[in-house]
Amino acid sequence: YVGGALPAGGVTVQQIESGDDKEIGSRLREISLSLRAEGPLDGVLRALGALESGPRLLRVTRVSIERSLGTPVPGSAEAVVIGATVRGYAEVSPRAMGEQR
Repeated sequence: YVGGALPAGGVTVQQIESGDDKEIGSRLREISLSLRAEGPLDGVLRALGALESGPRLLRVTRVSIERSLGTPVPGSAEAVVIGATVRGYAEVSPRAMGEQR
C-alpha cells in the first residue's frame, strides 16, 4: 500500500524495508516500514499527507529530507530525497493467532 501511494505524488520509491513488528494487545500488530524516495518537495509532502489521511491506519513517525544529487531538469522543481519511517496497524485474525501458538 505504501509503495503504491507515493508515486501518486510524483515520488519515486527507491527502497522500502520492513522493520520489527510487535504485538500490541492480544489482537493488534504494529508494522514498521522504512522507506527512501525521491521527488519534488510538494509531491513528497502530498504523498506523506495522503498516507496519514488515507483509508489505512498509518502514521509517519520520522522524516529526513536532503537535496537530491541529481541534476534538476530545467523548468521543473528541484527534487529532494526523503527517508521516512511509517507505522501501520493490523488486526491479527483469530486463525493466525491459533497458528502461532
